[in-house]
Amino acid sequence: MKNFLSIDFESWAYPDLLEFRNLSSRERKKLDAGFVKESAEKILKILAKYDVKLTFFVLGQLYEWYPETIEKIAQAGHELGFHTYSHDILRSKDVLIKSLELSKKFLQKFHPKGFRAPNILMENEYFPILKKYGFEYDSSAYGLRSTKKVVDGILEIPVSVYGPLPIGSGYFVGLLRERIGWFYQQLNKKNLPVVAFLHSWQIVKPQKTTFPSRAYLLTHPIYLPYQRDCLPIFEYLLANFEFGKMENLLKVGKND
Repeated sequence: MKNFLSIDFESWAYPDLLEFRNLSSRERKKLDAGFVKESAEKILKILAKYDVKLTFFVLGQLYEWYPETIEKIAQAGHELGFHTYSHDILRSKDVLIKSLELSKKFLQKFHPKGFRAPNILMENEYFPILKKYGFEYDSSAYGLRSTKKVVDGILEIPVSVYGPLPIGSGYFVGLLRERIGWFYQQLNKKNLPVVAFLHSWQIVKPQKTTFPSRAYLLTHPIYLPYQRDCLPIFEYLLANFEFGKMENLLKVGKND
């Protein structure tokens, strides 16, 4: 069965950590030190090895930093979705509109169909804004793929759950490792495709002692699963499950 694993493509300096929160674009890029380019090269090489095309949800700011890297992802045949301008938490419509306006170069170049909000936090009342900017689907909620829902012209593609567990999240991939495969198999047995995501910095780990600091981990132990190297599990999933681009769900989603 075709499943849908996507990559939230970010710099390691973007997670919502206190030490990074108020950095300027120039400061983030300096801190990134080319990690975005390095991670893209490694991830593209792995995907070519398994002959798999995925969806990358990209931050608009990264296109300003490394346009050739983002273009290379598209040229390799992968779908580009939008993940806000700079990992913006969508606390209001104004935040979303500003994020879209700041990302005009990226949007006009690639015309992404898909959107994913950081932290999987998105209000349905924002969907008319996405529609206005040309989007066709949103993947910013958890749920079962059997629930096919179109709101204001936007198809909802929820990240997979198994009971109360959001097993499609990168957090649970880091927590469960290869055991995540059992949950994927259970959904497939019910004829349900898996919709899941990993962050690029989970697949290619930054060699930075500040990612995040030990002090942060002591006060936020829930972040620990994100510290695990997910490169082996990424390859395990590619070798054992069939994956495709999320835009392919548009062919069936709106007609079901």
